[in-house]
Amino acid sequence: MSLCRHFPQRVNSLLVWGAQARWIASPDHPWGQTQEEHDRMVAMIDDDWPSFEYITGPGAGVGKDADPAFIESLSRYMRAAANPSAVHAYEQMNGQIDTRPILPSIQAPALVMNRTGDPCANAEAARDMHCYRCRYERCPQIETACGKFGMPAT
Repeated sequence: MSLCRHFPQRVNSLLVWGAQARWIASPDHPWGQTQEEHDRMVAMIDDDWPSFEYITGPGAGVGKDADPAFIESLSRYMRAAANPSAVHAYEQMNGQIDTRPILPSIQAPALVMNRTGDPCANAEAARDMHCYRCRYERCPQIETACGKFGMPAT
């Protein structure tokens, strides 16, 4: 989004998948985690990286009914990809992000997509991401080889 704002001539379009303008709820943005929920999620990282609760809940959001073999595979991948300190810092940073001030300055056509029932990114919150020439799509959950994920209907 920052690239769209600062170098609009270099951006033809913007695709946003599974996002919200901010991840922690506020009086003018009721979606997302409370600060306490966010702090508990970060504690999951410190206590047991990556925990089942983090993977199936607010961290990776694959859902509680995901295939156990996929969860185990994703757990191995996540352990190899980042250590707990790096993920802790990443999640703390995400908790501080609020993109709403820059959204009106994005001039490229934007497609914002969120899946219905996503435990991380609230589909209704995506509607609050007002960009110039922005289109919003709510994608149904479908069963894939990796479990249930939202994908655009074709």
